[in-house]
Amino acid sequence: MMLHDTGLPAAYYIGSTFIIEQHTREAFVMSRRRRSMMSEELKTELAKELGFYETVEQEGWGGIRAVDAGNMVKRAIQLAEQAAARKL
Repeated sequence: MMLHDTGLPAAYYIGSTFIIEQHTREAFVMSRRRRSMMSEELKTELAKELGFYETVEQEGWGGIRAVDAGNMVKRAIQLAEQAAARKL
């Protein structure tokens, strides 16, 4: 299935699965749900520190803004770098 005869593969969701059909009709499947690299405890601690934990409590992790998620990742990286520097 080609997208509007543009030569681009068709892409669509079936449930929580993202499907991309290629020219060869092979389908590549990517799950929309990924395992978290951070523990729930760390994410909760960072959300409290960064001031958006109330949103997490009310709406869950899917309710946070992209900028808050980005700031959470940046802070986790900073903490990891500080921990690595202490080990040297």
